[in-house]
Amino acid sequence: MRPKSLFIIVLLVSILSIVRSENQNYRSSVASSTSNPVRFLDTWEVSLNDEQEAEPAIIPGVFPSNASKVLLKTGFEIPDSLNNLNLEIHFNGIQGYARISLNKNLILTHPDYPSPFTVRIPADWVKSSGKNFLEILISPPDSESEGFPQYAHIFQPAKPLAVTGEIYIVWLKDIHYSKFNYTYNAKSLNINYNLNIDISDTLGNGKYSKLRFEEKLTTLSGDPISSRFEYINFRKQTKKIARSIALRNPRLWSPESPDLYKIRLSAHAGGKQIASLSKIIGLRTLQVKRGVIYLNSQPIQIKGLTYRTATENIPVTLLQMEKDLNTIKALGFNAIRIPNSMHHPDMAVLTDSIGLFFSFENGLWRVPEAAFVKDNFMQMSKVISSEIASSVYNHPSLLSIGLGNEIALHEPSVQKFILILSKFLKQNYQVLTHVAPIDYSRLPSTDLTDIYLINSYHDAVFSAINYMQNNYSTSSPAIILGNIGFPAGHDSVGEKYAKLSGRINTSKIIRGFFIESFRDWPAQTNSFMVNSDGFYPYGLFTSTGEKRAHIDVVKKLLAGENQAVYYQNSKSEDKTNLFSLSVFITSIIFFLVYRQNFRLRDNIKRSLAHSYGFFVDLRDRRIIALLNSFIIGLFTNLLVANILAAYLYYFRDSIYIEEMMNAMLSPFGLNNFYINLIQTPFLLLLVIWSFFFMGQILIASLLKLLSIFSEEKIRFKQTVAVCNWAGVPLLFLIPVSLISYKLILPASNLHIFLFLTMILFSLWYNFRLATGIRVLMIKQAFTVFSILLLTYGIVFFTFIAFLESKSDFFGYINLLTQGKILFY
Repeated sequence: MRPKSLFIIVLLVSILSIVRSENQNYRSSVASSTSNPVRFLDTWEVSLNDEQEAEPAIIPGVFPSNASKVLLKTGFEIPDSLNNLNLEIHFNGIQGYARISLNKNLILTHPDYPSPFTVRIPADWVKSSGKNFLEILISPPDSESEGFPQYAHIFQPAKPLAVTGEIYIVWLKDIHYSKFNYTYNAKSLNINYNLNIDISDTLGNGKYSKLRFEEKLTTLSGDPISSRFEYINFRKQTKKIARSIALRNPRLWSPESPDLYKIRLSAHAGGKQIASLSKIIGLRTLQVKRGVIYLNSQPIQIKGLTYRTATENIPVTLLQMEKDLNTIKALGFNAIRIPNSMHHPDMAVLTDSIGLFFSFENGLWRVPEAAFVKDNFMQMSKVISSEIASSVYNHPSLLSIGLGNEIALHEPSVQKFILILSKFLKQNYQVLTHVAPIDYSRLPSTDLTDIYLINSYHDAVFSAINYMQNNYSTSSPAIILGNIGFPAGHDSVGEKYAKLSGRINTSKIIRGFFIESFRDWPAQTNSFMVNSDGFYPYGLFTSTGEKRAHIDVVKKLLAGENQAVYYQNSKSEDKTNLFSLSVFITSIIFFLVYRQNFRLRDNIKRSLAHSYGFFVDLRDRRIIALLNSFIIGLFTNLLVANILAAYLYYFRDSIYIEEMMNAMLSPFGLNNFYINLIQTPFLLLLVIWSFFFMGQILIASLLKLLSIFSEEKIRFKQTVAVCNWAGVPLLFLIPVSLISYKLILPASNLHIFLFLTMILFSLWYNFRLATGIRVLMIKQAFTVFSILLLTYGIVFFTFIAFLESKSDFFGYINLLTQGKILFY
């Protein structure tokens, strides 16, 4: 074996041992919660992108970003003592569409979302002697039935293929517990569970006809609260058992006092324990009434923080997570929100014990309306939401489960979808649900869920608060939480948080908030707002754990303190005189040429005075120098390019515009090119200038090509002249271009005037171009229109044809257009 290969194996084994020790608490909790035998599958091999050579793999783990297909393999043997038992394979999260096979037989496919799920394997499906081989093939989803559609939006965290949790086997004994759940109401603890009784050698021989059933409720320190036992007749079947335990003065769970209890169930036969189940539970009531959250009959305000469980695509370890959550609690927060990603299996255990509410989401994020009418989309949503709910709904710290983030909730088809999904979860799990509309100004009149989460990516939901207080009824049973998004600039974040304090505390509608984010998170696509390390720098802490200055402002906000002095760094606006200077200098050059060139001066005057007659002369081959055509074309295109470049440059920090550009350019792989270009005014101007000038050459070339099929013998010089001289009126844009910076300043709103001016000149140019083509080629207006449409269509047809294959891309662009309110 080569030294390099040996080093890699030793390194992987070392890392694997660290991961095992990090997850030892979780493994112990799994083993202690059931009397069934448990085995964790640790030894895996992985091959990427159909490569034949396999390497050792660490599970859980994240695979390289260039991996489009991941094949994991492992083997396990059935101990002789367990070879007659059914078994379950537990998966605590796979990111990507998963095809799971046992001994080359496909046993399950799972949609792309890292929720925990279980596969039940009958005993006759496995080999009782020799190795059984488990394979997992992970790939990106290709359709809506394989996972929620993923669109390129800038705040989407990086999402590589991954196994996000442990994988283990549980052998189901003849007698075992399942489907445990509980509720607390009116000082009564109500518990429900199944006692599964299969064919049993122990009981089937007739020696024992009854089971002794015991249940004990204690504090975590072991102090007894309640104890009882009962004999149950043995009938070789599943027993559905419901119990009610009356409690006197119980200690209820709350963020301020996260008291917990331990309940232990056990079954005995012949003096031996043959089944057991141990659970940590918390007693609390949580409900929504008339727009207010009540915890244990007391109104509460949610003060939450978004918490992402990965940094640099590496899952946060359990020890780090516990440290993070304690820090969050110490800052004064009482809740966390995990947006569109799953958690470590012990996350809910930690929030229970630390005293933090948590909210999860099912991964349905900015999906166009068209998907919501598809049956397989509803079925997949039910599967994923059910898996999330079943993994967390027994935890007292659960606040709500999200059914959709930034969706078109004002559309009837989306409303119906959310209503069905919400009722499905309530009937099966009795949990609160929330949904985030993409346009909070059009909330449905009927409450489809318990909580509306109002997102705003600009200026810390001030506009959302204003709108909701003025337009939304306080009698609505649905509460409203403001999700404080990403401030306009990092250097003013403290000021915005400080100003928010008074607004939240005096709001009659907003019942709580979440702010972004505990730590910086890795970007999926490049963005103007991404720092040099590839992270969104909007966390209270950096990705390496360094505290930001405005964290002190946030602490005062949570404490309800109104501050006289706001934290604020000086902010320097990006300014440049390049655009105005380029127009000024090139105008001097142009007018010097204009003064010396009689033909150029004469043609400009004649073209503006009577365009039809000018093009007639052009058709009759009146001398128009090719150089003069290029001079007028280059200069007029520079004027247009200056205005558009100024628009893009001065508005480059607009989240709305950046979302649009990111969505359109990412499928072509041009996102990084755009981000680099938009920060360099000279290159930006040069590229746009070249694009417009080459576009005119393209039109001229097409006209020359079409002239082959015409009786008119048209020279390339004439087609170039038509395209360039049609733009002579653009010379009137000289004063507008010179002062474009002042016009574009958002505060003045004169950029709207400039936009309308550009539309007017664009129509003017195309009208003159159409007239020139009609005169030059002696064609009817319909033919000329067809030629123009074909010419412009060469670019747009390629663009549209490519994007049409991207799962309702234009539906997503429409969704962004509807959600413009998010970004202002």
